[in-house]
Amino acid sequence: MLFSNYFGTFFMYAYKTYGENKGSHPPISDSVLTWAASIGAGLVNGCTRLILGSLLDKHGFKKLFAILMFCQLVVSLVCYHAVYWPWLYFLCILLNYMSLGGMFTIFPVCVQNVFGLESGPQIYVWILLGSFVASVLNTLSTIYLLPSVGFQALFYFGSVAQVITLLILHCFEEKLDVERLARFNALKSDGQIEVKQKSGDEH
Repeated sequence: MLFSNYFGTFFMYAYKTYGENKGSHPPISDSVLTWAASIGAGLVNGCTRLILGSLLDKHGFKKLFAILMFCQLVVSLVCYHAVYWPWLYFLCILLNYMSLGGMFTIFPVCVQNVFGLESGPQIYVWILLGSFVASVLNTLSTIYLLPSVGFQALFYFGSVAQVITLLILHCFEEKLDVERLARFNALKSDGQIEVKQKSGDEH
């Protein structure tokens, strides 16, 4: 959650400041950036949640999350130069909101699939701390790093975070570890039945 959320959160708060910056590129008008945020946060984010929620059972968490993180990686790599073309920068903002909306839609389901109905919600609360830490790091980066290294370095740092996320995702297996959860009494009814059936098959 920390690595996957770092760039998206940073760009969500920095897109307007960077877009209107007159230092290194022609500034984009406030109205264009406002429309991008309104459409992205409202229409795109909402539609993404509905669409990915319906696709999750068919395609699974890993494939959908990989698509979202790849989109974030592309945005993090091109957004610094995309500002020279307002339509492309507009698209980057929309893709960023799409990725954030989709991530928070499919992540809870994956946690439940891995940790079970009983422990999943409790584990997800702790996983959400990664989002909080990402926000804190973004605040510190904006205060202490941005004035000295600039937007480009922080955007590319976000690219590194996305690559780390994709590498972790490649090693990830989305399956319920019944035996491990049973050792910690984290399974109820269905899980206990499954364990008993497995033990019976072994005998």
